[in-house]
Order: sequence, then structure tokens, then C-alpha cells
Amino acid sequence: MLHHLALFTPALYIVLGEILPSRSRKMRVKIKPLLLLASLVGLIALYGYTQRESSPSDREAEVARAAQLSLQGGMDVPLVAKVNEKQPYQRRESIPVDKQQVKSREGANVQKVVKQAKSDEIDQRKPQKSKKFPDPISLKPQQLGQQQNQVQGQGQEQGSRNVGAPGQDRDRAAVQSGGGVKKAEPPAPVQREEPIKEKQKTPDISQQVAKGRGNPQEVQKAGDSGKVPGADSVIHLSVVCCGDRTNETLVMLKTATILTQRPLHFHIFAEDELQPGIAARLNDWPTAYRRKLTFDLYSISFPSGEDPQQWKKVFKMCATQRLFLPDLLVDVDSLLYVDTDILFIRPVDEIYDFFKQFNSTQLAAMAPEHEVKNIGWYNRFARHPYYGETGMNSGVMLMNLTRMRNFGWSQKIVPYYHEYKLKITWGDQDLINILFHFYPQGLFSYPCEWNYRPDHCMYSNNCHRTNEHGIAVIHGNRGVYHNEKMLAFRAIYESFRDYTFGADLEKGLIQPLVARFSEPAVKNTYCGKAVVHPVVSTLVKYKDQVKLIKGTV
Repeated sequence: MLHHLALFTPALYIVLGEILPSRSRKMRVKIKPLLLLASLVGLIALYGYTQRESSPSDREAEVARAAQLSLQGGMDVPLVAKVNEKQPYQRRESIPVDKQQVKSREGANVQKVVKQAKSDEIDQRKPQKSKKFPDPISLKPQQLGQQQNQVQGQGQEQGSRNVGAPGQDRDRAAVQSGGGVKKAEPPAPVQREEPIKEKQKTPDISQQVAKGRGNPQEVQKAGDSGKVPGADSVIHLSVVCCGDRTNETLVMLKTATILTQRPLHFHIFAEDELQPGIAARLNDWPTAYRRKLTFDLYSISFPSGEDPQQWKKVFKMCATQRLFLPDLLVDVDSLLYVDTDILFIRPVDEIYDFFKQFNSTQLAAMAPEHEVKNIGWYNRFARHPYYGETGMNSGVMLMNLTRMRNFGWSQKIVPYYHEYKLKITWGDQDLINILFHFYPQGLFSYPCEWNYRPDHCMYSNNCHRTNEHGIAVIHGNRGVYHNEKMLAFRAIYESFRDYTFGADLEKGLIQPLVARFSEPAVKNTYCGKAVVHPVVSTLVKYKDQVKLIKGTV
């Protein structure tokens, strides 16, 4: 830029040094030395410019041309130094290039590219050979299922159908039907894969997930037992007791006995070391109450081929035992299963009457886990399928064991456990929710007052039916009977625990309970305000039934 400015220094000297400062001598003295210095610098720069024999643009063009020739023809043409590096310019002699040689090399390269393209196009048209992967585990179940479908299509007759578990019963029907089964047998390599064959015998859970529900015919056929659920004159009640739950179990059985008029039969599954103590305490009950109840004690057991210790620890100790009641109580048609932390505020007869409302497909009955989705657990945190919008709570569960056996209950529960065991949180309850997610037509839902829990009043009373219908069953989960978190539930439990058989219900149970509810630590809580009236009003309604029993003690 300096050598360009130097061309205009004479004109600038005349304008700025002679014309403008002509009126002021001081200004001329100040500007003239600066202009002379600028002129000197411009002359020096102009001299350097005249000494350059080639411009930078010519140098860049030479670099680009040499690079192009080197890439196209593969010729041994030396590249000029990088333009970005500030090096002293050195003139290089031009290298003679044979134009004919360049053209021949370009033609050879073009022919090579065209030939490669044709070869690739021919390879794409050829059929691709299947590769043998060393680890085809993820593909084998699908291949095995396709081969079994071929066997079923060739050998199974149209008139005979087995409505068992998807995958297992259909496979069995295909083998028994005969026909062309031998021709469609799976190849030898698949037969040698014992783990794959064993896995395929279980119900096809992936197909159920894709469909969103199970086979309705399975539930429909299970209901064709020809007997009305709960029609027995005796009420069957079952409970599982392990660990330190003996006292809770006996208080629960006590509440069931106080108000119920129909005969009761208790099916108690307990650890062997707990059974003598339970039997002795039940036999100590007054004769008037012992006459209307019988009981059986059973050891804890799980299906053959399963790890008992693993099943015992799925959730709370032994909680999963009740999943196999249909196979253990083969002579019982229907029963009511309850957890040990249940208290009956109304007679067991009334919840047992829900069996009469079952339709032909329903196997069991439960209450929803939550009434409000905003505080629901399943709809916010569950990593597995569940029933309905908020899931179901299995602490109070009516079970038609006859229909469950016809349905193949245990044969479905076990595969669901192995499928989802790393995703379930609440053990047996989660497995029941998973099953009824795929078979929703098999479940009857009853209102929240039949399974009232701390979740219904922890923040406010969200089981509004209790204001009109009262509370029928208290479920003290979360260990609220034995801690200081929910004192209202603890007051109800301890009042029933301290009640004496045959005592007046008003003086022996209702008045002490009202006194406990009047304590500031209880009445000022959400649950204290929500349960006091529904519980007390319900007990007052049935207090006369206890007086009838009192005279026979």
C-alpha cells in the first residue's frame, strides 16, 4: 500500500504544504517536515515495487497449476512451497510437460473408474449370500416360532382347538393333532439348542405385548365352570404369615370373626416355626367364636423347578405365596385373600357377596391402587405393564380359584416373573397387574372403601365414597400400625387388638376408639379427620350383631 501512496506524494506536498498553509507560517513549518518524511518512505517503497519481477497472483497461479497436474496425471512435478508461509521468493525454471503423456494418463484413469463402476453394478444385481453370524441368539426364537407355525398349519385340524396359554397350548395341540408334523419338524441344529426350546414352551409374552391384551377365549372358557362364584355357605379366607407378622395376622382374623355371621374357614400359610403358636392362640379364643370358624395351616411352598428362596424374597417375605393358591387349594372354589395388615370394619359376608356380581369371564376382584392420577404410582413410575389407569392394589383380593385353574393362572404368572423380574417393585402385586393388563376382561373392580389405605388420606381424602358409605376394610400398609407416621391407623389397630371377645361393642371398642381419635396428635392430621366419622359410623351400624353373640359366650 505504501508504494501506491508514494505516487501521490508530490500532489499532496503541493496541496498540504504550499496552498493550505499559505495563510499561516506556523502551520507550514509543522506540516512540511511530515510531508518530506512521507515522501521519502513512499520513494523507498516505490523502489522495492519496481524490483519485483513477478506478482503474488502469478505465484499463486503457478502453485495451483502444479498441484492440478500432479493430481491428474500422477506426474513427478515438484510442488511450490506453500503460499501461506512467508518465504523469500525464488524463481524456478519451468518444467517441460509432455501433453500427450498427460492425456494418456487421464484416459487410463477414466477407463479404470468406469470399469470399477460396472463391476459394482454387476455385484449388486447378484443374489447376496446369507452370512453365518457366530452369535445368532436373538434370531433363533423368531425362526423357531415360524417353524412351529408351519407345524400347526399342516397338522392341526380346524375343528379341534386348545385354548391354553399362547405358545404353549397351541404347540401341544399341533403335536397331538398328527398329520404332517414329522415333515415340518425343526432342523437338527435348532433341536440341540435346549435353552431355546425350553424358553419357547413358555407363553409368548412378546405377542401379548404387541396385541395389548391376552386371548379373550382363554378367560371365557375359564368362566365356564358351571358354578356361581362364592356360592358356598362357608366363607373361605386365606392369609400368608411369615417373619414377625403373627400378631398382625391374629388381629386381622379377630376383626373378621367379630362381625361376621356366616361360618368361616381360615387357610393360613405360615413358616413351620410359626404354625404351633398360631394354632395355640386360635384355640384359646372363646367357644362361641370357635364354633363358627375352622382353620388349616399350610407350609410355604412354590412350584417345582423354581427357587423357593428367590420367590420368598421377591417383595415382603412369602408375599408371592398367594400367587399359587389355585394349585395349592385344589378343593376350594372361591376365597378371599387378604394381607396380614387388614382390619374388617364391616362383616366379611358383604365383600364376599361381590362374587355374585362376577360375569362369565371375571376371575378375581380388587380395588384400584389410586383414585387420583396425580399421585398415582403406577402411571408415574412403573416400568412394566399394569391394569387400567392407576393399577390395582392386591391387598384385598377375591379369587375364583376354579376359574383361575381353568385359565392356567400359574402357568402364566411364572413366565411373567422371569420376563419382568428386573422391572417390578411391589412383587406379587406387580405380577398380578401385568397379567390383568393382558387379560383385563378377567378382573372385577370394587370401590375404594373396601381397601382403604393411607394413600387415600395422606394429603386429603380422595376416596369420597367413604363420606356416604363409610369404610368397610382398613389396609394399614407402609407399617403404619407400628410407627408414628399415621396415628389414626395405629389407633384403629390397637383398639381392635385390645378389644375383648364378647364385650359390648359400644363400650369395648367404639368408645375407646373415639377417645383415641380425640387426641390432638390424631385429630389434627389429614387421616385423623378423614377416617374418624366413616369408621365410627360403620361400627355403630353393626354393633347389635355382637350383642347376639355375647349371650352365648
